[in-house]
Amino acid sequence: MANLMETWLKNATDKNAPFNWALALPQGAARDQSIATIVGEWAKTDPAAASAAYYRLSPVEQTANMPAIANAWAQSNPASLLDWARKLPEGESRTTALDTAIPALAQRDPAQALAALKTLPVAQQTPTMISNFVTNWSNQNLDAASTWTKSLPDGEARNQSLVVIGNRLLGENPAAALAWAAAIADPALRKRTTDNYYNTWSYRDPAAAKAWKEQNP
Repeated sequence: MANLMETWLKNATDKNAPFNWALALPQGAARDQSIATIVGEWAKTDPAAASAAYYRLSPVEQTANMPAIANAWAQSNPASLLDWARKLPEGESRTTALDTAIPALAQRDPAQALAALKTLPVAQQTPTMISNFVTNWSNQNLDAASTWTKSLPDGEARNQSLVVIGNRLLGENPAAALAWAAAIADPALRKRTTDNYYNTWSYRDPAAAKAWKEQNP
């Protein structure tokens, strides 16, 4: 079904015909798959068409298709996805779009992503958004991402971001990674992360890990 739909989309003289056909299908797997294929393809090649299609879906279908729309759109133009997401009504779909747009923008332009992030209300800055933003930023500039992470207020976003930085450091500097783990405020997450880092280090270099453990009982 998906391959046939993709072929139809590419060759249709009326680009809306496949979507109109999909909307006319009875509720079920065929309708869901057809809609997902169309909006996902449009999000990659024609975001305006994907946006128009999104608003023709039921609320349940909007929520179900938003991850595909946002992920595909973010690959081509995360800045325009962010602009679109800001205008969506409050709800799960907007959260998904924003959570996708900011980290995707960080892959291209961390400074622009950070500036955009700061303009969002605190309630829209989810732990998922923050930690994924830090992940993508740290892949380009670990020092800058680390400094910013230290400035985050206590909470889930900071805890998850501390794990992100620790994960990045673990391969080259396990002791530094463990220091980041020690800063995690959530006791359960701190213990789980610390145990994971120590066990990984112990497997790679038992003597060094043991020496660290003796100094940090």
